[in-house]
Amino acid sequence: MRSVLVAALISLTLAGCKGDPQQCESACRNYATLTHWKKVDPEIAAAPPEKREGMKKRAISEFENKLEDGIDQCVAQCVSAHNEDQTTCMVEAKSAEAVQACVK
Repeated sequence: MRSVLVAALISLTLAGCKGDPQQCESACRNYATLTHWKKVDPEIAAAPPEKREGMKKRAISEFENKLEDGIDQCVAQCVSAHNEDQTTCMVEAKSAEAVQACVK
């Protein structure tokens, strides 16, 4: 997940001004959440019913650990980029496709 967060924000255009750290954190968390569950949900749905709950708990735990490991770097890159349009887009996105379109 860390590489996803880093890759998402490397594409931001760097500028001399500073962005809003709270908005950037929201953008990073939304991006990571939407893209993670887009990948994991189909895997859980395809599993036998008796295994789904365990898989979901494991996916939540792994996601939270990876997110916390990469969030600071993601936020720092976002703040440095100061790309308000892209940050707003990432915060408001409701699907993995929408949030990924923000960083293209």
